[in-house]
Amino acid sequence: MATYDSHILVKVRNWAALKYSPSRIITLLDLSKEDALVFLDDIETEDHPLKKMYELGIAIGEYNMDVSLVKQAEGGNMDAEIQLRQRQKELKIREIKKELFGV
Repeated sequence: MATYDSHILVKVRNWAALKYSPSRIITLLDLSKEDALVFLDDIETEDHPLKKMYELGIAIGEYNMDVSLVKQAEGGNMDAEIQLRQRQKELKIREIKKELFGV
């Protein structure tokens, strides 16, 4: 387990908001193979600050997308309305899976 400074954690959060995978983030951080393995382990470890920031970034990215879709749907964009409803259904399914199966 490694310790990451706030600068790295903010970068991870921002890249996660853009839906970057952990492997892509490793590339952007230019980590060595050894550091990359530690990074991957840390990002999967419950209550690790790296995992928390990655998950926060994902949530922020989803929120930003939903806000954008709501604004477009309110403006009469039917494609945005359809996409928003689909995203809401997918979110509900993910939440149920997490509650029932921890996945």
